[in-house]
Amino acid sequence: FLVHIFEHTKVFEPLLFIKTGMDSKFDSIFNAIGWNTFWDVSHDLGSKTLTLEFLSTLQASNDGVYFSMFNHDNNFTWESFSVALGFAHTCDVDLENATRDFNKLEFWYDITRRDECDKPRTNHIHNPTLRFMHHWIGITLFPHNDVRIVKNNDLRIMYTMVRKIHVSLVKALVAHWLSVLERKR
Repeated sequence: FLVHIFEHTKVFEPLLFIKTGMDSKFDSIFNAIGWNTFWDVSHDLGSKTLTLEFLSTLQASNDGVYFSMFNHDNNFTWESFSVALGFAHTCDVDLENATRDFNKLEFWYDITRRDECDKPRTNHIHNPTLRFMHHWIGITLFPHNDVRIVKNNDLRIMYTMVRKIHVSLVKALVAHWLSVLERKR
């Protein structure tokens, strides 16, 4: 009797993407919404450059963000910070504004054929690519303990993917980072 213990990880293996063909799907989805260079973290493994200094000094305002990194103070408008993170300059930096036509119940029905959206879960989503994209969002962009739960921002992001809306997640990412820091205190 042999017991296998599997270690769960929140990391995607690039070779898995290539072998499953998801690398080309990611490229076409992300190109359609203006994330050409944002999502590709193969060059520096993602968050290595997000230092404790960055996170501990991060401040958001209506006009943009302030942070210190490597003993250098930085002030960015939302638009310039968005471009610095790798989003296309054509992206709307406000997820709410970019998805102003979003109707949660209608979109949920479109992707699940379910009339109710009271406890949305990933396994309700019919399209396997969209289901995978939801997992990717919950693991890499907005990590949370249970990636099976479909949050409102997750739905809005998937809506932009389906509708090919150019949107930057810069404001949502900063809000997420600040909320994680607040919960840790």
